[in-house]
Amino acid sequence: MDSYFNRSRYIFIDFLFLFNVIDIYSKVSPRAYHGCITVGDKMYVIGGFDGTDYFNSCRTFHLIDRVWNEIAPMNERRCYISVAYLNGFLYAMGGFNGHVRQNTAEKYLFETNQWSAICPMHVQRSDASACTLNGKYTYMQ
Repeated sequence: MDSYFNRSRYIFIDFLFLFNVIDIYSKVSPRAYHGCITVGDKMYVIGGFDGTDYFNSCRTFHLIDRVWNEIAPMNERRCYISVAYLNGFLYAMGGFNGHVRQNTAEKYLFETNQWSAICPMHVQRSDASACTLNGKYTYMQ
């Protein structure tokens, strides 16, 4: 029992250290239930929720330089969002805006730093996964 407690304590300390290091470098507030995807040398954190607010904001984390940047916000607030990358576009689909599950979707144009609405899905979805396979994206719930 004592051995387990000591291991748990070290894991907890490691997590605290990691969060402190990220907080020192980033100065961005934490969020949960966001979409996350890596494209090239950047990680994209899309939408989310902080316990009070639902976000349409989007951030990138440069994996080499370790720098956070804001990119254009989505047109709609979304948490429990699904994201995928296909043919040079980043897609944000479904999610929850604090009131209803959404059937809307958007795509991000890297060259113009702009989100554009695309055709909505046939049903409202959140808490789902999306991926690309053979040049098409698949949405799973």
